[in-house]
Amino acid sequence: MPQSKESDNNLYIIVDTHLNPVTWEELEAMGAMDAKVYLNQHPVDYAKYYESTGDVLKLDFADNKGVALPS
Repeated sequence: MPQSKESDNNLYIIVDTHLNPVTWEELEAMGAMDAKVYLNQHPVDYAKYYESTGDVLKLDFADNKGVALPS
């Protein structure tokens, strides 16, 4: 539950989110449904984290210069 703080007659909502990523191996061991629930907690943050570790490769196909897959 978010914490709140009142000062200067304004209400400020403070949401404290801690990203506690598990290793890719631990994520795989969770099973598909548990991993999905885990990753959906903070999808953008987890995507950035796993991209930074090299566990996930981000491909941008918007410019039509993506990696060609073998046929």
